[in-house]
Amino acid sequence: MEKKYDVGILGVWSGCNYGSIATYYALNQIISSMGKSVLMIDKPILSEKDVEREETHSRRFGREHYHISEQYRLQELSKLNAICDAFVIGSDQVWNYGISKNFGKAFYLDFAEDNKKKVAYAVSFGHGVDFAPPEQREIISNYMSRFDGISVREADGVRLCRDEYGIAAQQVLDPVFVAEPKIFEELAQQSKHREEEPYIAAYILDPTPEKREALLHLSQKMGGIKIINMLDGLPWLFAKNKALMDLPNCVENLQVEDWLYFIKNARFVVTDSCHGASFAIIFKRNFIAITNKRRGYSRFKSLSDLFGFGSHLVTDPKRILQDETLLEPIDYQYIDAVMKEERRRCYKWLKNVLNAPKKSEEELRKQNDARNVQQDAGFREPIDYRHIWNTVKEEPKRWLKNTLSIPRRFEKEQKKQDITQEGLADFARCRMLVTLLRDYGIKNIVLSTGLRNLSLARLFEANDCFKVYSVVDERSAGFYALGISLKTQEPVVLCCTSGTAAANYLPAVAEAFYQQIPLIVITTDTYSYFSGQNDNQAIPEMNKYQKVCKKSVTLPMNADAAGERETHRAICDAILETAHHGKGPVHINVPIASIDSAEPELSALELGKPLRRIERITLAASDKAWNSRAKRLSIMKRILLVYGQERPVGAEEQRVIDAFCEKYHCVVLTDHLSNFRNNFSVIPYFVLRGISQERFDRDFAPDIVITIGGRRIQNDPSLTRLCSQKPPLAHWRVAEDGLVIDTYGKLSRVFECSAKQFFERFVKAPVECENGSAYVKTWKRAEKRYAVQQTNKYSQLYVVEKTVKSLPDNSCLHYGIANTSVFASRFLINPTVEVFCNMGTNGSDGAASTFMGYAAASDRLSFLIISDMSFFCDMNAVWDKALKGNMRIIMCNNRKAGSGTAIREWVKTLGFTYLTASNKEEFDQNIRRFVSFENVPMFFEVFAKF
Repeated sequence: MEKKYDVGILGVWSGCNYGSIATYYALNQIISSMGKSVLMIDKPILSEKDVEREETHSRRFGREHYHISEQYRLQELSKLNAICDAFVIGSDQVWNYGISKNFGKAFYLDFAEDNKKKVAYAVSFGHGVDFAPPEQREIISNYMSRFDGISVREADGVRLCRDEYGIAAQQVLDPVFVAEPKIFEELAQQSKHREEEPYIAAYILDPTPEKREALLHLSQKMGGIKIINMLDGLPWLFAKNKALMDLPNCVENLQVEDWLYFIKNARFVVTDSCHGASFAIIFKRNFIAITNKRRGYSRFKSLSDLFGFGSHLVTDPKRILQDETLLEPIDYQYIDAVMKEERRRCYKWLKNVLNAPKKSEEELRKQNDARNVQQDAGFREPIDYRHIWNTVKEEPKRWLKNTLSIPRRFEKEQKKQDITQEGLADFARCRMLVTLLRDYGIKNIVLSTGLRNLSLARLFEANDCFKVYSVVDERSAGFYALGISLKTQEPVVLCCTSGTAAANYLPAVAEAFYQQIPLIVITTDTYSYFSGQNDNQAIPEMNKYQKVCKKSVTLPMNADAAGERETHRAICDAILETAHHGKGPVHINVPIASIDSAEPELSALELGKPLRRIERITLAASDKAWNSRAKRLSIMKRILLVYGQERPVGAEEQRVIDAFCEKYHCVVLTDHLSNFRNNFSVIPYFVLRGISQERFDRDFAPDIVITIGGRRIQNDPSLTRLCSQKPPLAHWRVAEDGLVIDTYGKLSRVFECSAKQFFERFVKAPVECENGSAYVKTWKRAEKRYAVQQTNKYSQLYVVEKTVKSLPDNSCLHYGIANTSVFASRFLINPTVEVFCNMGTNGSDGAASTFMGYAAASDRLSFLIISDMSFFCDMNAVWDKALKGNMRIIMCNNRKAGSGTAIREWVKTLGFTYLTASNKEEFDQNIRRFVSFENVPMFFEVFAKF
């Protein structure tokens, strides 16, 4: 009987690239260190003449260090299901379509059965763009959605997974950084080479005369020390690359052990390999990395962004001849700090995924759906380690010891310290929850006390605003609470410890759901990283009542300002949902890592002043409720209406908004996407960019912000100003969806109605506003002072300005995101022009297609301003569509994304009249025809830099 393995690793480990060999060795060692048996899956048979099936240095290494499968053909890979319990694809460029297409869909684990764990670790697309044809992406996305965990090596990989495949991915380190460095030191010791004199280690994959000259220059600068030249590991390229390099000391028959030895012991390293730079970092060598765009710039950028060696990264080898700062020492104290924290995080991610219970197909699709990424416990925003380091550099030794030097496996002392710190965060989280329950008027608490909910129990019992019922048996407690709610017609809290206790609530929660009885079920849970790690009572509580619960939230574990803000919003959202569109149960899951049985000081259990409470007002609310809010608004001195992306309003809605602004002396912040303007409106772009936060707080900061519509323009400066303002700020959100969306972290009211209904109720309210018109005048004066600045220099900014100012009456403008939208926002547009942009997701794709659909359905003269990159990503928008004479596309080409000649001939064959400009005179001449009513579709390609 064939031996069984816990994990089968598939990838390009048998290739002759030294970095790939080291990567897969590291991955093998990491998974083995978790106590799992590992099988290295051999390269599928693609051709009988495949040179990588022959005896190579990589196969020699594999035989010495791995358990290797037999070689299968692609259609035979399914046989591995009888041998392996889980499959890992990774690492390196296995999702670079130029590589993966040769293996069918094997690199997306298409052969693995649905009951097998499927994990992608540190996979890479290799580049910042995806080369898979559009028709293949849906197929690939379907395979990706079946993975139990997806992690990628570069930040661009996270973006590509999200934007091209709709998949949520985690960014992790290459395995060479996660593995213990000593495994590579031991391999280096096995090299037969020994160098007594100092040398420069050069690892150059793609020799050029410029790189050769740079190496000779460095050798001379360092006193004429010799250069050890290492070339690409592909044996059949050695002779060619050696001739191109044309330098002595080219190491022949280089083994991976030799490669590691020469990097480890070098005085200085020069490389155009990402893995070459990686091992210079691992061995703490000073180095220069020459970006290798042909093999993927994205990899170098992600690495330098994380470890902060951008000053030692060059795109042109000629810079080495001129810039002596490249020889300055690299800050390895900072790199070590980042490495330790990231190593711990990535190891934990992989271990958790491999050890977690197998999820259903539906659960996996939901987990991997990029739309859920903010709720995904594995999602991580990029950490600004440089900012952290600068904050604590006054005492780096202490900080390193106490904060980042967390061992891979928790030491007793460290765990005790962490739990003490976590305990403070846990108690603060519990205190906020109990305080908000009090502030929402919740009185009745049914407690089934255990250790993990001890802090909650103490807080409830110490405050006489609550009536606490102690019921030990959780199943009975659930129905007991249901009975109280039946009698009082008010929400009742259920609270229990972790483990199986919460499972006993399910019958009562189901009954409450179908009877529409409001219960607030509070469960306590371990931190997610203990789940599946044989920790006590680490049974996931989230989604226990998913099918019989109106809303379920898990409070965040992080105790920073962002975590506090999310905790507050989630609690308010859950409590509000008990009576939203009918009553029913909700679930609040509270992570508590530290269980401290010691009695706290009595003062700690006192809840203190009320917290900000979010309220939802619907059209069903009484006139008294609406009028009381109108009364509150009428006493506000500074009222600001932020008008987001909306369709143009009709005459009746325009009238009622004008009446609202007139009555309450309200300033309206708009942009082009608002498609709204009146006597009270201000386009604040230049005002807010021209004043300091201090000046804003003093003269412009509102007492209340009312938000209408969707998102505003990209890089909207009002968002930063309002989030940062120091005077107290109230936020009212008006939207038919009634969702709790806390844009500024200050939300207090959600009005669930249309904008027109909101304005009508407030206009009719029997109140008189007391604030006068001073606030409106302040904004209007500032708008005149910080007027739109014109530009006369030919550039993309000039092109956008002249275009938007030339648009005829009652036409329509679409524009792409990024520079196009930012530039357009700087200029006033004819108020009769409707403006659209795909700002809902702020994605670069689809702008041209959206425009074409709109223009096809409209008789208006319709314009699109778009960058070359955005257009080339959406070229299918025009090639198979019927053209109309009202269609006008202006493409700003900065010569980075495509060729003007190629696009010219192509669009002409489609039926467009082609216009072009490369200077101010040509543009000024052609723009007049472009905005005319001539009944032909026009494509205007403008060559201009930023």
